[in-house]
This record gives sequence, C-alpha cells and structure tokens, in this order.
Amino acid sequence: AEGSKEHITTRSQGIDFGNTDPSMLRFFLDWLRTCLHVKDGDMRFSLYIHENHKERLDEVTKYWQKQLNLPNLDFVYVYYKKHNVRIKCINLGIDYFGTLRIRVAKSSHLQRKTMVIVYGITGEHWRIV
Repeated sequence: AEGSKEHITTRSQGIDFGNTDPSMLRFFLDWLRTCLHVKDGDMRFSLYIHENHKERLDEVTKYWQKQLNLPNLDFVYVYYKKHNVRIKCINLGIDYFGTLRIRVAKSSHLQRKTMVIVYGITGEHWRIV
C-alpha cells in the first residue's frame, strides 16, 4: 500500500492511496464512502503504468472499471513510467494493470480525522498537522 509522500508538516496534505491490488482498492473505496462519507465526485483517479503498456490503456481502464465497479472511471492523470532494461521487472506481462491511485479532493480535514482514528486503533502517536 502506498499513501501520500508529502511532508508531514504540509497543511494541504490530503487523502491519497495507490495500489495494484484490486481488493485493497475496493476496501479503501468502501472505507472512504462508508466511514468518511466521501462522495464519488470528490475522488480523483490516476494511473501509473509502464510505457510499454501504452497500447493497452483501454484494456487497463476497463479492468479497473470492472474491478472497482466504477462505470465512469476517468483518469485525471496517466503517468507512463520509462522502461529500464537493466532492471528485471516480474509484473510486466498481460496480467499487469499498473498502479491505480485514488486522491480525495480537498481532504486535509479528512486526513487529520483519519490520523486520529489510526491513533485510536493502534495507540501509536503520528504527528497530526
């Protein structure tokens, strides 16, 4: 699981989550909708995929639409990672669908609320801006 890498003191730090696992992303979407009452219109979706899969963009989009039950999935950004032949990648076959990233618009207050929930569950103090 990946979240936002913004500095902890950034006041505009919001809810941001990326993953390649559809079940993790479904859980995150359910949590946003059910626990934080986030509307679908406030969610922004981005895709990070290797550039040698550019021609599969329609297939990849349909995959994520089906996996996440999002019939109107529209990426606000598609990032094509440059292929480095010196690095051996094991997940670049036809079963590769990139990393889907979900960001909630104007969610700084929700990020702080989330950190309070995490603290309540784990007992670990994470600095909250």
